[in-house]
Amino acid sequence: MKTNSLFLTLSALALLTACTNNCLYNEYQEVDAEGWHQDSALVFEADIQDTVSPCDLLLQIRHTERYPYQNFWLFVDSQSPAGIVQKDTLECYLADNSGKWLGQRYFSLHEMSMLYLRIKRFPTTGVYRFQVSQAMRDEQLTGISSIGLCIQKRLEDGEE
Repeated sequence: MKTNSLFLTLSALALLTACTNNCLYNEYQEVDAEGWHQDSALVFEADIQDTVSPCDLLLQIRHTERYPYQNFWLFVDSQSPAGIVQKDTLECYLADNSGKWLGQRYFSLHEMSMLYLRIKRFPTTGVYRFQVSQAMRDEQLTGISSIGLCIQKRLEDGEE
């Protein structure tokens, strides 16, 4: 029993430290256990103070094997501190053509990261708001457990 506790503790620590010094923002939000309704949006608010470093914005999708499809469509609305709004529609493949889940597996969850935006730099400091909604045809989408947003400084070639 102690071995299982140690393994779970080390696994949790590894997941928590996955975002290293290059991470400016990293947050997950849970989706309703009954399913993600089309009218329900997840909101992420990142207070960005670095206007020099180039950054990558990653969306992280955690799902169970109850997810019924190969792909996943998302609407992402982003708003800068100046009020400039950008609307995007994104598609992410969660499984290959044979039905094998892509990404990482952590016990009963699968996690897939996808590049949302590569930006040269944030133009101003302040709170950037990202609103994420599911864009599938199902009114109540099952199998998605949480969505994450990670904003990280882009590593220069040769850095680790």
